[in-house]
Amino acid sequence: DTNLGAAPVGITATKDGVAHALTNAVAYDAGPDPDTWSLLVNIGGTGNYELTITATDGVGRKTVEKRSVTVDTTPPLV
Repeated sequence: DTNLGAAPVGITATKDGVAHALTNAVAYDAGPDPDTWSLLVNIGGTGNYELTITATDGVGRKTVEKRSVTVDTTPPLV
């Protein structure tokens, strides 16, 4: 997208309120329609994760979205 800056999409994460290192790079796929940004998130076990996605256009305007994910690896009781 020609309206985006040099590093237009950034993603950070926390696990249970503590910074969680993301080991993969954000990937861009140019279409055919729509263009997409994606990130394979490395999960460090059971916990509550919050992902913060920030997109910045070429003139510095930002949009921020947050998503919460709960990972529970405990097997269910039958």
